[in-house]
Amino acid sequence: MRAIHLNFPEPFLDMAKRNQMTAQQIIQHLIDNLSFCHLYGDQLGDAIMNDLTKDVALIEENLQELKNDKSDYLGGITLRYLKRIQELKLDLQISTDELRASEQQLINEWEEELENFCAFPKEVSIHDHGDICLTFDFLLICMLTGFTIEQALQAYCDVC
Repeated sequence: MRAIHLNFPEPFLDMAKRNQMTAQQIIQHLIDNLSFCHLYGDQLGDAIMNDLTKDVALIEENLQELKNDKSDYLGGITLRYLKRIQELKLDLQISTDELRASEQQLINEWEEELENFCAFPKEVSIHDHGDICLTFDFLLICMLTGFTIEQALQAYCDVC
């Protein structure tokens, strides 16, 4: 299992203490409740993932520059699911509950398809603070924004 080191600023530790949780529990709560589809397309998501929500064509153009078969295959899968999620979000006939259920189904399919091709880390160890389980939603956000797991978690700790 991969080990990462995070620096916990005082405001983060104070928040954990106020909520009677450990740093590991706070981070696990974030990961467990993070939804790629909710982030992808809301106002906060637009700010964080601007290239994805604004211009899928840009991703296609960038992926065309990749030369190996693995990148082409993974890029093709990614584009297909991003487009399907965008189509769902643009469908005005679908209720919020139907949208959420359909989004989750797409995420599950996406995870299954990618897991057949490559392995994703299921856990990481936070130095001196225990292990955390990673979700596919969290890993997608890392992959598509270019953040490492450690960078994404440190950014969360820093803004709390």
